Parts: sequence; structure tokens; C-alpha cells
Amino acid sequence: MPPRKENICALCHGQRTGCCTLGAGSQEQMFGLTKDEIKEMAKASGLAPRDFVVEDRIGRDFQDLLRSINPVFLKTMPGGRRLRLRLNPFGDCIFLGSRGCTLPRRARPIYCRLYPFCFTAEDRLMVLLSDTCLAQKGAGSWHDVIERMGEDETGLRRLFARFKENAREHAEWAAAGGTVDELN
Repeated sequence: MPPRKENICALCHGQRTGCCTLGAGSQEQMFGLTKDEIKEMAKASGLAPRDFVVEDRIGRDFQDLLRSINPVFLKTMPGGRRLRLRLNPFGDCIFLGSRGCTLPRRARPIYCRLYPFCFTAEDRLMVLLSDTCLAQKGAGSWHDVIERMGEDETGLRRLFARFKENAREHAEWAAAGGTVDELN
């Protein structure tokens, strides 16, 4: 059985199989960041947003996938315009260190804090299946995965509610012409 709680993500990344190790050319299916997440990461890291954010566009297939999981994710990428984390040349998140994320937990993108969990449009908790996630290996149920991640359903629901609010505000900001450079 995999270790529980705070060590599981560090072990996963130590094996180079973690969710932040995407691989070169894998940015197509990365989640979008909200303006509030970018501000928090800049504050915690001391970096300017342009140092860790890439602005690009997402394809129709990815939009369709997100819509099928929960359309709220599209609010972080209004009109297909996405602000996402920069990857290093190996396809790893720029904030990935030898023991996992170098950002304090409170400053990490909400999607990162939720993963491998997600909520459907019908508000059902789901586990995004991964062959490499140590928390999922040998788990008998989603309850096991939650326990291994050191989470609980109530906390995940609160976090997702915050994500939905951030996504709504981000969509409004983007519609008003918000830019990465103004987030400094």
C-alpha cells in the first residue's frame, strides 16, 4: 500500500511519474489559471507572472473534454484563451522540485490542490484516473484515495466552491480585457 498524506506526492514526483511531470509537448491538455491564482503564485514565489505563465489558446477537442467533465473549467479559458503554467524543457511544471511543488500549499493553483479529484457539473465527486498516481495504486475505492491524499470530501467541496468563484471572476476580468502584465 502506498504511503499516506504529505509523502505520497513527493514519492510520486521522486519517481518522475507525478502529475506535474507532463512530458515535452504535453501542454495541450493543461488546465487554465485564474488571475487570483496567478497573483498568489507571484506573491509566494517572488516571480513576475510572465516568468511562470504562458498565454495560449486551447483546441476544440480539449474544450469539448472540459465541457463534458464540468463546463466551469472553460471559464478559466474564455473564448479558448488560456493562461497556464510554464513548463521546463522536459515538460515539467516550472515549480516542480525534487520533493514536489516548491510553492506553499496555499499558493498552488486550486486545480493542483484538487487533483486527482474533480467535481462534475452535477456536483458529484470523481477521481480522475491515472495509471501513475500512487494514491490510486491498489485503492479499493475513491474513499481510499481521499484518505491517502490526506483530504476529506467536505474540504474538497470547499476548495472547488472557491475555484468556481475564482473562475467566474476570471471570466469577467478576461472579458473586460484583463492581461497578464497587469497582474504584476
